[in-house]
Amino acid sequence: MMNMAPPVFTDLGKATRDIFEKGYILDIFKLTAKNQTCGYLAMKTGLTHKFEDGTFKADVEGSYPFPRYGLTFTKKWNTQNVIGLAAELANKIYPGVSIKAEGTFNPDSGVKHGIYTLSYKHENVSGRASISGGVEANMMFDSSVVVGHEGWLGGVRAEFDNTEGVLKNHYQAVGHSYGGIQAFLIAQNAQIYTANIYQRVNNRLEMGISFGADLGDGPRKFYNLGARYLLDDDTSVRVKVDNQSMVGLGLESTLQGCIKLIFSCLIDAKKLNEGGHKFGVGVEIM
Repeated sequence: MMNMAPPVFTDLGKATRDIFEKGYILDIFKLTAKNQTCGYLAMKTGLTHKFEDGTFKADVEGSYPFPRYGLTFTKKWNTQNVIGLAAELANKIYPGVSIKAEGTFNPDSGVKHGIYTLSYKHENVSGRASISGGVEANMMFDSSVVVGHEGWLGGVRAEFDNTEGVLKNHYQAVGHSYGGIQAFLIAQNAQIYTANIYQRVNNRLEMGISFGADLGDGPRKFYNLGARYLLDDDTSVRVKVDNQSMVGLGLESTLQGCIKLIFSCLIDAKKLNEGGHKFGVGVEIM
């Protein structure tokens, strides 16, 4: 099997984005429980409570792999009565080739949606193509390819609306990854340009910066700064700030090696004495 295949296009710059997104649970209480049986069946259940409107949402997911055949089956259900099914076949047709079919269906409304994905990974290239559509949704074709050589990465992606016959979005990216440092420049529709830089300073501290410009109507610039620091093997803190003076703080702590507590908040530094600040709590049982 191949080694060190390049990431797919949507994962370029992911390490930087994770600094700003992972560990920040806002305006909700979220409970997640995961369990894996000796028969390979993996179960995941979740409960979400929104503070703003007081609503609850629950979901359950079961995944069962058949390693001998390269197959994985997944079934999902939530309290909106949306049923999801997925089947994936990996590395059996040809090394590095994966085929996946996913679908969702709501028996109450009749709304359904499906997506078929073909992907390929090699030590120097990663490619992905998918077609999706359904009731109340246009048929979309999404394709991307990433090539890599000695730490350098470059990729393109295009989203085409088959129903309307138009190119919806196109992306280009180039970057370099070496050791604990990653840097990427990503362009969207030749209009939005974003630079992502990530550095793992040491085994306790990682930092990220994202900045760019939207050259569309009413040009604007934007930036984000963030960091994550491990206080010890079980506790970490996060901080981030953006160009709109929004400050995010987060704390994660693992108890007994199986329960993770997450506390986070987002503060508008320009309106410290006013309302509108957000906070959230998460509990993960592993």
